[in-house]
Amino acid sequence: FFDMSFQLTGVVNESFSSHLGILVHTLFNAMIPAEHLQRAGYIYDRSMREWCNKGASVDDDDSESPLPQHEVIKVGGSVSFMIDKVHECAGVISLEGQNPSIL
Repeated sequence: FFDMSFQLTGVVNESFSSHLGILVHTLFNAMIPAEHLQRAGYIYDRSMREWCNKGASVDDDDSESPLPQHEVIKVGGSVSFMIDKVHECAGVISLEGQNPSIL
């Protein structure tokens, strides 16, 4: 049914310390567990309720800094991910993902 190496894109509809909720093609629910987000370099900011990368922010005083910009996965934003698991319960399919990236 799903190729497990297939990359999907979805819209983030929930952001919790335990997982990221994603809607794929306005049809399938997907989630990326905290473990996979952390492995991909993201940490959960409890005050902002968002997943952010661990890369350093560019200092405003040093415009030539080679450090990456601070990236945030926001509710309403798009992410891509690889399918890790497919779940089915009472005919409803949900997906579990890994290797997220912000679009």
